Amino acid sequence: MKRIFTSLFLLLLTLSTFQNLTAQTCTDGSYQWSDMATIFESNGCASASCHGGNSGGLDLTTYSGFSAGGTKCGTEIFDGTNLVDIIQVGASCGDTGGGAGGSLGAMINFTGMPVSDADISAIQTYIDAGAFEFCPGTPLDDGICDPPTTIGSLTVSAQSNLCSDGSNPVTIAAPSGSLPDVQIVVEVNGSLITITDDGSFDTSILMEGDQVCFTAFTFDLEAINALLTTASQLCPILNCDNTFDLEGVNQAISDLVLGINDGEPGLNDLQEALDFAGSFGNPIASVQTAGSTLDALNVQIGALLGNVCYASSESVCLSVESCGPCSGEEVEVTFSVDMSCSGTDARPPVVTGPFNDFSGDGNIMIDPDGDDIWEAVICAMPGTEFEYKYAIQDFVEQEDLVDDAIGGANGVTCNLNTNFFDFSNRLITIPDGGGALATDAYGSCGTCADPPVTVTFSIDMNCSDVAPGTQVAMFGGFNGFCCPFNLEDTDGDNVWTTTLPFPTDETGCISMQYLYMAPDFGNVESFLTALSTEEIGECPTLISDYYGFANRVVDACEDVVLDDHWESCSARTEPAEGCDDGDCTNGTETWDGCACVSGDPTGVLGCTDSAFCEYNPDADCDDGSCVTSNADPGTCNTDCTAGDTEVWDAATCSCVTDVVTVLGCNNAAACNFNPDANCDDGSCDLGNTACADPCNEPDPDDGCDLTTDSFDAATCTVTNEPNCDSGTTFNAGTCNCDTDIIMGCTD
Repeated sequence: MKRIFTSLFLLLLTLSTFQNLTAQTCTDGSYQWSDMATIFESNGCASASCHGGNSGGLDLTTYSGFSAGGTKCGTEIFDGTNLVDIIQVGASCGDTGGGAGGSLGAMINFTGMPVSDADISAIQTYIDAGAFEFCPGTPLDDGICDPPTTIGSLTVSAQSNLCSDGSNPVTIAAPSGSLPDVQIVVEVNGSLITITDDGSFDTSILMEGDQVCFTAFTFDLEAINALLTTASQLCPILNCDNTFDLEGVNQAISDLVLGINDGEPGLNDLQEALDFAGSFGNPIASVQTAGSTLDALNVQIGALLGNVCYASSESVCLSVESCGPCSGEEVEVTFSVDMSCSGTDARPPVVTGPFNDFSGDGNIMIDPDGDDIWEAVICAMPGTEFEYKYAIQDFVEQEDLVDDAIGGANGVTCNLNTNFFDFSNRLITIPDGGGALATDAYGSCGTCADPPVTVTFSIDMNCSDVAPGTQVAMFGGFNGFCCPFNLEDTDGDNVWTTTLPFPTDETGCISMQYLYMAPDFGNVESFLTALSTEEIGECPTLISDYYGFANRVVDACEDVVLDDHWESCSARTEPAEGCDDGDCTNGTETWDGCACVSGDPTGVLGCTDSAFCEYNPDADCDDGSCVTSNADPGTCNTDCTAGDTEVWDAATCSCVTDVVTVLGCNNAAACNFNPDANCDDGSCDLGNTACADPCNEPDPDDGCDLTTDSFDAATCTVTNEPNCDSGTTFNAGTCNCDTDIIMGCTD
């Protein structure tokens, strides 16, 4: 921090001894700038340059002028980046400045009158408190970013105080802000204690009479880191050490951007951002110093690098009181729960039960030393049975001890009120003197130091003959093989699961027999029928006498997830040689997780052997259809007299017509020779060889009715015997029987 000196004997402008400020306007008894402005204005300093009265003087008409300081009398009153205590003021202030130092009480007004003790006291108190513009708790913002930075109001649980023992921690919901990041600043008695996302803090530091204030702060961590990256690039050029009048700025910015300071590049939360901003002046000790330091930083770097945008909510403050002991005959009982093995990141836990109507926020627990063991003090009647359980505040989650009740049925490790189905609460007898109970483990009857072994049973039903969706249950040594305990298939993949914790033996291990059923005792898996004796003997997760029983067994010394398969010792696996048998008729066989299954046939099915009638020249996958040889069976017709002659066609495996038969005489010498005939049918007629023209016997009919016609085939002779009466002569030319003429004298 820079040591700051000033000369104030001419600073305060005709401060009147008759106009003292005697009352603060802030509810907590502190002063704000408006109180100081009243002092300065009432004593005649209503214009700029009051410090020295002319050029270089201090402007006491505005807060920005006041905080910027003046140089008329040497050292500034404020340096503009640090609103800090002023230890001394100048005893004199000449025209050239450089007055000697003196006490604040030596201040005189502009007319030479002493400043009143009351006003000096007020100014000193204001400066000692940090000289802030507004009262503590007043919402702040950067006042420069566009659009304006805004943030909503804190939502705080309905309570007016905090107990000094931390037994009633406050619940805070962070509001929304116009910037992406919101965190909550916790102040105790005006001092910044911590910055968290939910306002939680170590309540063990509280004492009666303290005041705890919560303020939400919105900011843009990504934008601030971008600004720093720009600064890291410019500072080596501009020499930021000189710009900020602070040695080491160049290196500090570079180290921060690279993460050399803490191993994490850049700023990672609001606390680190404020710590860095404070390194340019005073450490950030409160919300007010955070705001004023960021404002001053914006004045210095805004024009060069850009502004840091922020806003804070109105503070919510609670007083700390000493909460009294239990009333009447009740005793204080400290419940504690170890969350380190809970399996959930949700916090804080609560103690709930019939005693507070199962409230989700009535008995919120605290973790005083940060070891994740949470405590709550509850008043209860000694010697009575007390029922309770643990949950996350507002029942975001709650412990479920039903599994512990089932898992420990043969040796329950904690006293429970349960129906072994849908509820299970803890039971304890309140000690006569109260005091601290043994620490419970959230969600378990054991302890985080010696937890039960948790077994996740998982049975894959996909390769079974049980219809998908059929309820699957299990039974075994954990419930005396008495009854089904249902499993769940939450994602519909037909793999059924449940998780149960089991108390361990003296070695820290468990050994338990069990079997599955679907859906009930009517269908319990039976390894005696599903597996051979050899297979049962080779299975390490089965125990059997080989004729009367065969049960599954789990042996574990730590949490385990089982991978069981219905009536099988292990998951079915693809044969080492693969599934495909090379038979193209059933396609490429593949493993479906349970068995080898055929695929679609590859290529064209058919007979691929050309020596068979079924041969298909397009087929490239022989389907066994080759049956009939295509060799000539000798059945084709070769007798033309029986029809067309045939030959064997191996391609069609049939007799095909070779020659179309034309029956007839094929002897050219025959009278009935048929030149088209290609098959002699024995019908050739050679005619009458006794005739000169054997194929044309003479016609004996001479056309005359007066002759008797005859033909002698043997001699090929035609005879035409006339039938004329006596005395007539046959005239062949006229076919008449002419009367014979007797020549002579007729007279």
